[in-house]
Amino acid sequence: MEKKTLALIAWFGCAISIAFAQQDKKTLVDGNKLYSDSAFMKASELYQSVDANSEYKGRANFNAANALYRADSLEKSIELLQNQAQLFSDNAEKAKSYHNLGNAYLKTGKLQEAVDAFKEALKNNPSDDDTRYNYTKAKKLLQQQKQEEKPEDKKDDKKEENKEQEEQQENEKQDEKQEEDKGQDEKKEQEEQQQQEQEQQQKQQQAAASKKQAEQMLNALNQEEKGIQKKVKKQQGKGEKIKIEKDW
Repeated sequence: MEKKTLALIAWFGCAISIAFAQQDKKTLVDGNKLYSDSAFMKASELYQSVDANSEYKGRANFNAANALYRADSLEKSIELLQNQAQLFSDNAEKAKSYHNLGNAYLKTGKLQEAVDAFKEALKNNPSDDDTRYNYTKAKKLLQQQKQEEKPEDKKDDKKEENKEQEEQQENEKQDEKQEEDKGQDEKKEQEEQQQQEQEQQQKQQQAAASKKQAEQMLNALNQEEKGIQKKVKKQQGKGEKIKIEKDW
């Protein structure tokens, strides 16, 4: 009895989920109709009414942002697109969200933000020519804007640039000093190694000389001994007596 009750509850829950999913899908379709009729604000409200846990919520938010963009409600459109771009897991969907976000920023004159958004879109879809065109356009507008800045702003930028150059030069000097110290340490290490090798070579040469000198002395002693033995034999052949001194 209990198993049947649980099964019935599970089936009922599944039926409710299907019903809500169908309702969300219908809401999305109705919103699309309003969008086609240029009723952008009504379409946006309908899109945003889709349940937050619905599988259609991502698409609904994306469409709502586009509808707000068409209705010139750009700040709300940007807010939705900022959140939606991060929610999509599919690269193509992410690219579309960032592309539209870049357009919204471009329309509000936020050029740096537009450049960054188009750049993110290209990261997720490098082959999108429309995004690449908009990215190039936004960069050019941003460069023009920087060139038209006030003189005092340029002066501040110049100070900042000089400061960065000084820091860079200081860093380069430190790097050069580190390289120089490293070179000196390596040179000192090489000299010490060469000195050790020379000392080792001298020891080997001295050992070889001592061995040769010992061999020469041994040969000399052998020759001397042979001469003595030859002399003794010669005297013995003549029958001469060898005088032996008495020990005192």
